[in-house]
This record gives sequence, structure tokens and C-alpha cells, in this order.
Amino acid sequence: MARLDETQILSTLDRATTWARILAGKIPWPKKLSQVEAQAVWPDADMIDDHLVCMRLLAFSANAHWAIVIEQIVVSNQPKGHDGISVELYFYGNCLKSQQFHERRIVFPLTCVAPDSELLDFDDTSRPRIRVSPKARTIWLRGKPIRLPLSDELVRAAGQTPRKSMLPAITFGRVLMFHAGALLRAQPREISAAFGVRLKRRLELNSWRHPESLDGPPSESQTFQMIAKVLVTGDSSWYRTTERPNTPDPRRRRLFEPPPGLKALPTRSAAT
Repeated sequence: MARLDETQILSTLDRATTWARILAGKIPWPKKLSQVEAQAVWPDADMIDDHLVCMRLLAFSANAHWAIVIEQIVVSNQPKGHDGISVELYFYGNCLKSQQFHERRIVFPLTCVAPDSELLDFDDTSRPRIRVSPKARTIWLRGKPIRLPLSDELVRAAGQTPRKSMLPAITFGRVLMFHAGALLRAQPREISAAFGVRLKRRLELNSWRHPESLDGPPSESQTFQMIAKVLVTGDSSWYRTTERPNTPDPRRRRLFEPPPGLKALPTRSAAT
């Protein structure tokens, strides 16, 4: 029976950073670039055009099959037409139904936060910044209307500064993630739909040392060396890295437990 190999797992992850490192001049242009390497995408924790709210890493394996899923919750910093909170999923493994590495699987437009134009604003600069009014009261998440946790008390609980004026989109995203993160994150069925076989979850990380695509291949990262070991052995105790995390984690303050003030409104029919 075939067995998992740490070297092969790390090699697959390295290929996801090949294109970015070639363009940056970190490695020479190869004589031949595989289609997988040309299409591969590696998520970075340092974003330029968007705001990263948090990341999550899920590691799965079973017999000779494995998969790693990296999830990013992102608040767009783009002009109208691209505004919203998105769940970005990056898939790696040897049992995926598709070789597509990156899927913007779920998007929650900020227009569902505040259909009234007065509650959304784009400041008048060369690079527009999306802002949300603290007067906004409801957002629709997965078909459910949720009262927004934008009172001064709940904004402070999420480690953010309350404002009487328009809230920056990243502040809104962090507050929403802190109080209603379970509804924002990709659900187990949405993730497992990408696998061609049944896998067992071996590890879940909300904070870790994530190698940027230009810093070096994942195979040189202590974090991913240990993750590969967990996948091969099925034993999560192999993950005991001493590297300092560089990914944002709202759970450092409190778990995603909705406070008493955050309640679902009566569900409306699909026709309304």
C-alpha cells in the first residue's frame, strides 16, 4: 500500500510559490514550467490592495491521501463593484477534484450590510477606501439576518476603537469576525467538497508562522515541516513549532461566541 511521504508533500507546496519567486527574480527561469506551477497560487499574510482579517489552516489525511486548506477572511479595499467580505480558499493535496489552487468561494457584499447608500461611503481619494456607518444595523450571512455588533461596547470587546463617524472597512471586518466568525468561515461541507476521497482532519491552526511567497519555499519552514509530519503520522502532537506567528488571529482576545446582543432576526421567506 502506498504511503504518504513528507518530501512529496513539501514539494507540492513549494511548487505553489514557484511562479511568484520566478517573477521576483528569486530563482532562475526554468527551461520548462509545468501547468501546475504556472497556475499555482500561494497566499501571503501581507496584503497590499485588501485587508486581511484572519487566516486558518486545515490539514487532512487518510491512507495515501492528503490535503491542506488555507483560508483567508478578506475585506476588499477596492472601489464599488469589488466591495465586500470574501472567504478565500487555497487548496493543496494529492486528492483534489480540481487542480485549481485558489477559489474565492464565498463573498458577502457590503451592500448587504447597508442597502441605504448613506450607510456606505467611499472617501474621495486617488485610492478609495470603503467605510461603513456605525448606524448600520443588519447584515445577511448565509441567508440569516444578523444584528450588527457595532455598539461602542461590542466594538471595544473586539479590540477596536468605536467611532461616531464612518468605520473603516477593516475595523468593521474585525468586529464582525470577532463576534460572528462561525458564520463567516467556510463550513466543513464547503471545504470537503473539493476532495475526491474522504479525509480525516488532523490539524487546525488559527495562528502560525506563514512563509511569504518571496521569502523562501514552504519546505524551508519549520511550521510546514511539522505539518507534513502530522499528515504522515496522523499525530497532531508533532506540531510544536517555536516560530513566532505572523498571521492575525481574532481569537487571541476571545472565542467566537456571539454576545447576548447579537441575535438572529426572524427569518424572511426567500421571496422577500
